[in-house]
Amino acid sequence: MKRKAVFFFAISLMVLAISLYFDFELLDWYNNFYQAIIKKDLEIFGKQIVYFLIIGVSISICQSGFSFISEYIDLELKIIFTKISLNNHFIFPTQRNANQKFIDDASLAAEKLSSLLPMCIFYSIKAIATFVAIIIWCPSKVVLIFSEYSFPYPMAFASIIFLLVQIYVSKSYYPLIRRVDRIKRNAENTFRLKILADNRIDLKSPLMRYLYVVSLIRRFTAARSFLLSTTLGLLNSLSYVIPFYVLFSIFYYDELSFGMLMKISATFGLFQASVSYLVFNFRELSKGVAAYKRILGVS
Repeated sequence: MKRKAVFFFAISLMVLAISLYFDFELLDWYNNFYQAIIKKDLEIFGKQIVYFLIIGVSISICQSGFSFISEYIDLELKIIFTKISLNNHFIFPTQRNANQKFIDDASLAAEKLSSLLPMCIFYSIKAIATFVAIIIWCPSKVVLIFSEYSFPYPMAFASIIFLLVQIYVSKSYYPLIRRVDRIKRNAENTFRLKILADNRIDLKSPLMRYLYVVSLIRRFTAARSFLLSTTLGLLNSLSYVIPFYVLFSIFYYDELSFGMLMKISATFGLFQASVSYLVFNFRELSKGVAAYKRILGVS
């Protein structure tokens, strides 16, 4: 059983590796496609359109294949983790709730590790690969437009700054979500308990109190949620603009082709998407790891 799960996990990583190959093929496509537009070469232009469709379909097949395989990994891990949890923490059948807790932990660990673990490995490799590509493909020193100052490795510097900002935003965003969910859950549980306490109770009073609490939560968090969402939207927008701002001067003086400009811009976008996935899914993966430790009895 364990060998089967390891086999599926290896296959999933192989599929993601193929997907990464096509991602870099897509980056090369940006260069060739936009150079064909500049040269007004209809033959190359037509071939590049066909090649783009091939790359797009290949990436979609890889993603669908991974989703298909991860379902098998999830099934195998649920069986394995459930057996481990029951062997390590078996409680008498009369204590059903305690047994259910460990089974839930086994399910949680399987669901998180079957998909998030290979995806986090994939996006970590993708982030490193695109960051190295940015360093290699970009000039080591660039004079920024609207200034006379040169800047060493500006795209690499921008990548690191974006990563740090995303980490800071995630630290502000996720605690807010957890607090809101916890307060709403407590209010909902209170409402349910009052209903269960007495079947003859008038639903209007506890329901109105529940809705009042929920409305207070929404008003309390609205401003901060707006600022954080706006910050995330600004980061996504800047990821498209920054490469053009940084590299425009060398493109203007014909030291960089338009195709390479688009290729580097797309590479920066891939790096941004990769680190964004890692930052905003790290906590979910941590939940799966924590659940796995609980079923093993590791504190």
